[in-house]
Amino acid sequence: MAEALAKKSAPGRKLLAAARFLPRLVAGGVFVWFGIQKALDPVDFLKQIHAYEFFPEGLWMNWTAAILPWAEIVLGACLVTGIRLRPAALLSVALLVFFTAAVFLRGWALHAETGAALCAVRFDCGCGAGEVWLCRKLAENGVLLAAALLVLLWRGAPARRGP
Repeated sequence: MAEALAKKSAPGRKLLAAARFLPRLVAGGVFVWFGIQKALDPVDFLKQIHAYEFFPEGLWMNWTAAILPWAEIVLGACLVTGIRLRPAALLSVALLVFFTAAVFLRGWALHAETGAALCAVRFDCGCGAGEVWLCRKLAENGVLLAAALLVLLWRGAPARRGP
């Protein structure tokens, strides 16, 4: 139906273009913002990565803390500008699935350790937003994941391939 509306009128095309751009702007903007927050304080980000206990001490954690913020910034910029849109959306989905699972597992461990209600668990997830409530962060990641999936799965005019 949206496609039919877009073919019939200029306002319909503008509305469809805005509807397609909004998820890109939301997901891309969040990736850029949180990437900048992490890049500005790499030592704190390294401490947050350490709290997840995914990597052994040393090189892997250091590389992750050094590279991930910049990768998020580039990924977000690609989503917003439309350059390499499908690969950027696919990587966004993969990262968001990983981040969401990691946040859930860490929140579950804190819940088991403290005995607090699951949604009462509050911790610094390392995303760049400071301390977050577990259930709220999972909901936020769900919205971002939905936006990235929309970008990935929405058919239509091809995105720019880059310079």
